[in-house]
Parts: sequence; structure tokens; C-alpha cells
Amino acid sequence: MTTLISWIGVDPRGPTSIYLASDSRISWGNSSCWDNGRKLFASRRRPEIFGYCGDVLFPTQVLGQLIEQIDQSILFTRGEPFDDRARIVRAAMERALVAAPRDQRRVFQVIYASRESEGMNSQFRVCRIDWNQSRNWNLTELELPDHSGLITGIGTGAAANANWYYQWQRSAVARTSRSVFGAFCDSLCSGEDPLSGGPPQLVGLYRAGPAKSFGIISDGKRYLNGQVVSPSGAFEYIEWRNELFERCDGNTMELLSGAQPQPKPVELYKNEDC
Repeated sequence: MTTLISWIGVDPRGPTSIYLASDSRISWGNSSCWDNGRKLFASRRRPEIFGYCGDVLFPTQVLGQLIEQIDQSILFTRGEPFDDRARIVRAAMERALVAAPRDQRRVFQVIYASRESEGMNSQFRVCRIDWNQSRNWNLTELELPDHSGLITGIGTGAAANANWYYQWQRSAVARTSRSVFGAFCDSLCSGEDPLSGGPPQLVGLYRAGPAKSFGIISDGKRYLNGQVVSPSGAFEYIEWRNELFERCDGNTMELLSGAQPQPKPVELYKNEDC
């Protein structure tokens, strides 16, 4: 399964950003796992991001195909409101699932986040698309908090994440993006959900511009979409964050020059490994 969360960032002027974060573990029934599986997708041209949990094969294939159609301006034109885009996404997934063998259709959930307009007029929107054999399809728009905070957490690791989120919200950095991502990373590090693990993955949207896939600095390594990045790569073309949500230099893996340090609150160091 997985741990998949979404949250919103808010400043005194209103919502500024929206994010999805996920673990990277893919598990099989025989207790084996692979900790480098991709679970998040971000458009290079539009403000569209997706994450999934549950079944792996169908969502990874279909979301990858839909992102390519979005980037090639096939799935959407520029004018559809979010409600229409969400229905288009669901319909495309439904068509794809109909073509899949019945004995290979398994429960899954997708979180889809987007933005309408840009700048100070922008509005973030998020929905959840579910499928299972008994209830078939369900599309639900999610309510956004009026402060920086968690929108939703799903998957087998949702309870562990909720526990860590509660602890971070009792600290001095409550109601910040760093508190949401820090709690998420602590929940993975704790090992409380054996089906969630590996490096964190992160995608997001700002008030303007297309979606972003963030590089992650974790355990002294660079990761992108769950996969370790070659040390000979060019690291300056994407944003890098560590597990404290600090902005980092992709070359040195240290805090980016001029970036604000965001140390972990002392009262949260209950797990020595995290």
C-alpha cells in the first residue's frame, strides 16, 4: 500500500501552494518490497499533480499516460474549469480500466490537485477518485483548511501519519508546511506502517507556473520520484528539499545559500533514528 498525503500552504494573503507527498515502497504479498517505486506525477506544462495508493500497476500506467496527454495538450485545452478537468480524468481512467482484465482490477485511490487562474487570483482545488469492485467509481472534492495544514492522508500509513501530524501540530511550528512534511517524514522513518517506506516523494503547485517535481535530500543521497539520482547529474534545474522541508543546494546537499534554517522542534526527537 502506501502513505499519501496532500496539504496546503497559506500565508497572510491567502493560499500560496499545494503539495502531495508519498513514500516509495511497493510491496508484494510474500512480504518482499521495493523502495524506489514512483507514486507521484506532475505536469511539466500545466498546474496538474497526481498521486495514488492501493493497486500499483493500473495507476502507474494510466497516470503516466494522462500526464503525457496533458503535456501534449490532448487531454485538456486551456479553458476547462477544475470540475470539468476532474470529470475528464475520471472518464479517461474509467475507459482504461474497462479494457483491463477483470481478474487484474484492484482497489486504488487517486488524489488530483490543480489550480484555477494564477497569481493572487489563483484558487487551488483537490479531489479524490476511488475505485473498487463493490462501489465502482467515486469522485469527491476535498475541503481545504484556511491555514497551512493537512488536507487528507490515505493509505495503510494514514494512521501513523495522523499520529505524527498531531504531535507536530502541538509544537512551536504548528500550522506550517514544514510541520506537515516533517510529520510525514517522521511517520515513514518510524516504521509504524511496514507497507510504507523508502525515500519521500514530493510534488507541488505555486500560485503561478506549471507543477513541480521536487528533488529530495535524504540519508545523504539525492532522490527524484523515489529513485536515487546519479552523482554526476545537473542538480540546479529543480528545487531540492530535505526531510525538514528546508530548501537545499542540489550540488552540496546542504542548506541553500540564503535559505532559512528550519530545525526540528526539540520536543519531537522521541525517535532517535528520525
